[in-house]
Amino acid sequence: MKKELEIEFKNLVSAPEFTKLTQAFTITDFTEQTNTYFDTFDGKIKALGGALRIRQKHSKCECTLKLPNPNGAGLFEFTQQLPDATTITRELLTQALDVLTHLEQYHIRSAELQLLTSLTTRRCEIPYRNGLLVFDESFYNGHHDYELEFEHADFNEGSRIFQELLAQYDIPIRETPNKIKRAMASLAK
Repeated sequence: MKKELEIEFKNLVSAPEFTKLTQAFTITDFTEQTNTYFDTFDGKIKALGGALRIRQKHSKCECTLKLPNPNGAGLFEFTQQLPDATTITRELLTQALDVLTHLEQYHIRSAELQLLTSLTTRRCEIPYRNGLLVFDESFYNGHHDYELEFEHADFNEGSRIFQELLAQYDIPIRETPNKIKRAMASLAK
């Protein structure tokens, strides 16, 4: 299992803003991926401030548990590769033994986990100012949105660079819930 600290900045953008950005950065090649989210019926992972997903690109799958960094900014990601699959099921999740063992530290058993929802994203990632700039177009539960993300190893520098980028393209800073929150909120509507 791989453990990484992820520090990222996100901003929802409108369709015209997304087009302006992709043209400015000459973005033409997108990869499709689907995130399928899991939690307990009473939201124990959500209550921790975390998320559990299986990401599928083509038929390659990986399970990722995201949990807040108790020492500062960002999220710790615990990722385990899974067997190739064309359909994501709860049974596939049971093969992520390292991730599930980590969840047991929080008194969350694999038998409690259930599939919540899925979200499909067309994504392009490019290096940008010592970080990674991510262009996402996402589809979930009859909804469609656009998002710009920036990953950087340093919170302060990353925040400054991302705010400068938004200002350069006249994009207002918008409150941007993460993908699982947006997908779950769309189910309630």
